[in-house]
Amino acid sequence: MSADEFLTHRFPPVEYMRWAKSQLGRVRYPLSGSAIPNVTAAELGIQTEEIRISQRSQDGDSGVLDFLSLHFDVPRERIFVTHGTTLAVYVMAAAVLPPGGEALMESPGYEPLAAAVRSIGGRVSYFSRPFDRGFQPDPAEIAGKLRAGASLVILTNLHNPSGVALAPGVFAEIAAAAEATGAWVLADEVYLEALGAGRELMAARQPGRIISAASVSKVYGLSGIRIGWAIAPAAVVRRAYEIADYLTVETSTAADSVFLKAATRFDALIQRSRAICRERWHIVNHWLASRSGLACVPPAGGAICFPKLPTGASADQLFPLALKRDTLIVPGRFFQADNHFRLGYSLPPADLIIALERLGSALDELEHC
Repeated sequence: MSADEFLTHRFPPVEYMRWAKSQLGRVRYPLSGSAIPNVTAAELGIQTEEIRISQRSQDGDSGVLDFLSLHFDVPRERIFVTHGTTLAVYVMAAAVLPPGGEALMESPGYEPLAAAVRSIGGRVSYFSRPFDRGFQPDPAEIAGKLRAGASLVILTNLHNPSGVALAPGVFAEIAAAAEATGAWVLADEVYLEALGAGRELMAARQPGRIISAASVSKVYGLSGIRIGWAIAPAAVVRRAYEIADYLTVETSTAADSVFLKAATRFDALIQRSRAICRERWHIVNHWLASRSGLACVPPAGGAICFPKLPTGASADQLFPLALKRDTLIVPGRFFQADNHFRLGYSLPPADLIIALERLGSALDELEHC
């Protein structure tokens, strides 16, 4: 095996990320984004002289750790700070998954999380989050796979791509099944604060082998600074910082300083996000009700949903029809669900209405193909 073949085998392209980056700036009406519109430096009241560029930290910026400790009411030693949620998941999986270990991933689910597990030598198998169950997982299915030898469960809450929240009691059942077999549960909660109760619902509040990961990228409107974190038992956090020495070493001092300025307004940023999502979802929900061929489980919060196309239709057929109307959707194949598409609705209301009209025209054409 050549060096190039080895690297491609060990780090194959993350198909969704390669695709998503290739679409940036391609259309006037992108219904593909999953984050809230970013706030500006002026809105945060940031002055240039407030941005630090030279301070070093040991394991996480002290101010960032202090804030997150207070915000989530957990000790500093349980907090791992890094660049974004996906890297937090990557490092945490590397910290707890044994060599060649098996991780259970949700389907439909976010492909980069499975790619992260495979890149560290882990094996991936799937549990279902089907449309006809409202995208809720079955704890009994997960328990059976854990008894068969899986070491780690990774799931998203809110669910990516549907925006659905785990039903009450479901996570506790999954955590109990993992505890019974000595497995870990890692919850990607980057959208959870969209409910306005992320601190209370955070998985890592429960005792046991539970890890929560999140960042400021989706709900807070701060995707550019790439500050993310994981909350886990202290021993896992120590191991995570050792692994981070192979990767990013530490976070950006400039990003840390912007985070700390924004942190004073976190509650206001969450309320901004919730207001945007409520307004935009009202528009999308009205549009969905007018489309007899589509079915959709309403999201609990956030700015994404995952409509289902009529039987026999594929989002890969819909994609070029939308594209020629200067509109972009995310085909469901990136989430293991060909007859769905992910729809992001964080555009300004006037643009969102136009985008949905154009998408409706594309759906009409698909219906008559």
